Amino acid sequence: ALAFAETPPLISDKDEFNREISKLFPRDEDNPYRIIMMRGDILFYDGAGEIPLRVTYKSALPFNRSKIAPVMNESGQWGFIDQSGKEIIPPQYGKVSNFNGNPPVAVVRKGDAYLLINPANEVIKRLDIVKFHATGIDGNTPVQAANKLWGVINSKGEYIIAPKYEIMGALSDDGKLLFVSRGKRIGAINLKEEAVIPFIYTAGKYFTHNLAKVAIGEEKRYGVINTDNQVIVPLEYDSIEIIGQLIAATQN
Repeated sequence: ALAFAETPPLISDKDEFNREISKLFPRDEDNPYRIIMMRGDILFYDGAGEIPLRVTYKSALPFNRSKIAPVMNESGQWGFIDQSGKEIIPPQYGKVSNFNGNPPVAVVRKGDAYLLINPANEVIKRLDIVKFHATGIDGNTPVQAANKLWGVINSKGEYIIAPKYEIMGALSDDGKLLFVSRGKRIGAINLKEEAVIPFIYTAGKYFTHNLAKVAIGEEKRYGVINTDNQVIVPLEYDSIEIIGQLIAATQN
């Protein structure tokens, strides 16, 4: 059965459509456009009934405060565009994070090389890593080092959290929290490595809009908590996803 925290209404009116899209993908200064994929085109929708930008790529990620969006071509190579649709970095990378920070930086993979770059596609630093998550709002990026352990680097490629965690999730929207493992349990820490969410969970994703998907028990029953560790959705579902302001859960 599919359970929603809020039942999506049947939408027949343009204004209703805009309101419902706004619930799913709240607009803010960091993310002025929302993405709609339609018949091979990527539509960047402004939340007011207008589509100011239409580009043709296989996939894309949202714009943020850097006003730069990652896009992927039909060959599976990633590059970056600005809000006019101009390619500022042509597709050439196998994997990319979003540009973030001040000044903006992104982590990219080209072949076997991992690089920290700026929007001019200049290499700031070659990184001795094997995986990475999205770059956070302050230019910090969770990375998996060559020793297979996770840490966090800053916009200069320097570790601010040493690589010592077997599991590490992406940074929260505000760049302040992330889930990590201690032994066989998962909890959340801040960038000072202080525990903010207790290490009682068996899975934890990341905080978005102050909510996070977590699981408890070896059978992994999923629910949703907030940044105060208050349970928003009971931990009793087989799977759960947070989609903007909606929560979709499945239970067999």
